[in-house]
Amino acid sequence: MNEQLNSLKEAVRQQVQGIVAGGKDVSKRVSEVVAGASEQFQRSGAGLVELAQAVMDGAVSAVEKSLPQQPENVLRQVIDGLGEGINRAALTAQLTLEEARSRQVTFAAEDLAQVREDLQALNSLYLETISRGLGQVRAYAVGERERLQQHAAAAWEKMRPAMQSALSAAAQHPVELGKETLKSGVSATRQAAGAFFGAMGHWLDEAGRRLKGP
Repeated sequence: MNEQLNSLKEAVRQQVQGIVAGGKDVSKRVSEVVAGASEQFQRSGAGLVELAQAVMDGAVSAVEKSLPQQPENVLRQVIDGLGEGINRAALTAQLTLEEARSRQVTFAAEDLAQVREDLQALNSLYLETISRGLGQVRAYAVGERERLQQHAAAAWEKMRPAMQSALSAAAQHPVELGKETLKSGVSATRQAAGAFFGAMGHWLDEAGRRLKGP
């Protein structure tokens, strides 16, 4: 598992390094990387905190190497892209659960518990992860770092509704679905462990194809 996680994190680091070094469409491209990798990180048990850490590590490494003229602007775009990508992942989790509910499908309890724990961990550690990443930039003045931390906090407030909705959907899914199917006399189809992440990955793939156009 550690080898798989290290491989996932290194792939994200390298992608973000390349995006920051290229300097074009940083926020959008980082968002795509985060959304695309979210299902793999959650499936592996590493979760979105580890994904956020990998993104920040890649961004900081690129800034340290290339020393862009406006590092604060570049890192601000990375933070925006990270937030947007995680927001998409949370919304995708919610949509996956809602679709399952409409089709009388239940996911394995361990999948749902893993999702809840992951979102709760992110809720507790997201800003700390950003702050720790910014602290690695040696050339940064305290004022610049504080401005970026404030920007990350503002971005987090925008993400919070999607996170809470996904948490609520994951918490209520098995109970509500069980009650509804019991009342209607319909037997719910129970999916094997890991099926939730496969369904979530399908949603993310579909969204990615739509974003890239016809």
